[in-house]
Amino acid sequence: GTERNQWAVLDYGEVVVQSGTTYMPAEMDQSGIGYYTGLFYDFDSSVEPYIGFEYNYASGDDAATADENEGFNALFGSTSDFLGIMNIVDWCDITALRFAGGFTPTEGLDVSVDFFVFTLGEDNGGEDAIGNEIDIKFGYALNDDVDLEGGCGMFSADENSTMYYMPPGDSSYFAWAGASLDF
Repeated sequence: GTERNQWAVLDYGEVVVQSGTTYMPAEMDQSGIGYYTGLFYDFDSSVEPYIGFEYNYASGDDAATADENEGFNALFGSTSDFLGIMNIVDWCDITALRFAGGFTPTEGLDVSVDFFVFTLGEDNGGEDAIGNEIDIKFGYALNDDVDLEGGCGMFSADENSTMYYMPPGDSSYFAWAGASLDF
């Protein structure tokens, strides 16, 4: 007989390079590099559970530093794949560890949980922790052409964080809903 594969491993990676010139508020060369890589483990089960780990990196100086703008602006985020803080702040000088898990409790319904740990990408000689975030996402295939999505999340800034957009130790909460139509 044949031996059935009882599990599957998915590993992936991508490198992104950005280079160009911005003209607002003044002419400035801008360049950066980013990458992510991940390893996920899919279990062979009727509820299709998975667990995974992903590492994200974006080069650049602190987004508040105007003299060497080497960041990616908002290269990542702005989709339902990322909620919360990744859609609000410039994605530069950041590393993010993502721990993920999910399952399909019933046909057409996907449930997932992502936990992110954010740190500064460059060594600044001091505290490099930014904070962490947890996102809970739901996806439901209403039919072959319509998908419904939603989620909620919470970002917590580190007690020693020097982020300019949020007080140290403070938390922000997010909610998101959407639908997609194939035609």
